[in-house]
Amino acid sequence: MASRSHLSAAAQHSGPRAWPGWVFPAIPAGVALAARLGYVLVAGRSGLAWGDEFVYDQLAQNILRHGCFCFVAGEESVLRPPLYPAVLALIFAVFGHSYVVVLGLQAIAGAVSTYLFAIIGEQVSGSPRVGMLTGWLSAVNPLLVYTSSLLYSESFYLLLLALITYGLLRLASYPRNWPVVAITTGLIWGLSLLMRPNLFPLIFALPLWGWLVLGKLRRAIAITACVGVGMVLTVLPWSVRNLEVTGQLVLVSANAGLNMWQGNNPEADGGGLPLERVDPLRGLSEVERDNRYMQWALDWIRSDPKGFISLVPLKVLKTLSPLETATRGSMAVPFAPVIMTGFGLYYGLTAWGMIATRRRWRKWLLIHAFIAYPILVAAVFHGSTRYGLIAQPFMSIFAATIISPLIPRHLFGRMMLRGTASDIH
Repeated sequence: MASRSHLSAAAQHSGPRAWPGWVFPAIPAGVALAARLGYVLVAGRSGLAWGDEFVYDQLAQNILRHGCFCFVAGEESVLRPPLYPAVLALIFAVFGHSYVVVLGLQAIAGAVSTYLFAIIGEQVSGSPRVGMLTGWLSAVNPLLVYTSSLLYSESFYLLLLALITYGLLRLASYPRNWPVVAITTGLIWGLSLLMRPNLFPLIFALPLWGWLVLGKLRRAIAITACVGVGMVLTVLPWSVRNLEVTGQLVLVSANAGLNMWQGNNPEADGGGLPLERVDPLRGLSEVERDNRYMQWALDWIRSDPKGFISLVPLKVLKTLSPLETATRGSMAVPFAPVIMTGFGLYYGLTAWGMIATRRRWRKWLLIHAFIAYPILVAAVFHGSTRYGLIAQPFMSIFAATIISPLIPRHLFGRMMLRGTASDIH
């Protein structure tokens, strides 16, 4: 009887029956969509403003007008990754040359990413409250909202990155259909490389991650092989096209050397050297120019290693700053001190969350990797807010582990009560 009384009291205290688990991540996803669409409407953009926006737009229009991935008709280019201009070209072909449609679809991509990161937050932490808060933090993150209003690839890229992370977390549990999950994850990884080729080196760390998480090296190697197969199937056709166009092996694009030289030269300040101050090396092909820029950067690093090392903290600070452009310095915006203070608090919560979850570092290793990797890349090349943008949703997961215990349970409803005995694992 005592047991029944206890259960009855608990049922009365818990209130209405729990909603389905999928509903709660959908709430911040809806907010994310509203915030992004709302910002586009308030900003009222009628044209392009940033350098890469003009580049993407030009490539997309030339795909439609001339049937080539080129800046000049008939002169095929390998300077940029192809997927985002191809997506723009498809949108323009269906809806006309409308930036509003593009930004609307990017807002939808941002909302879906928010939903996925909420699920990822719950999977990693074991707490639906942490997952819910991860979704909320991603939904209202000013950088993610602002970037969705630009003709930049990051909104779609973050969606692909969320899908990759979800796939890898599925593989960490070694499901029965792991070959299908691994190949599918590889296909999506390949698409991400065609959008932005940043993640390619991480495939070589995948066996180590799999070994640490699964505890069996052979399984880790098998998973990596399947992911690699999916990746190759996606990227290989474009790599073959690049070989036919240039006569040289170019995996996705040929602009790493330029980025390296922009951040590592006698005038470097942690950001990127503006293009108008970079020798255009006329008369050389795109691949030859990129190789030359890379050689110049490496020569400078060898000649001044102390100078290179002294730039690393500046690059990292610029990458973590919410207001740093790649080549134009800091953005002048209203309430800049408030924005900087807010992100300082956010990064502090992230660091606290990393410390609090250290005992389960294997479980959290993937999230650590997706935060550390873009920062390390920026430390080598050059810093800007945009380069650190992809780490933002992953930081939200760590920050959510600290915020979650501070919020009263009744604000989340009965569904949120499960998994809340300890939100920090």
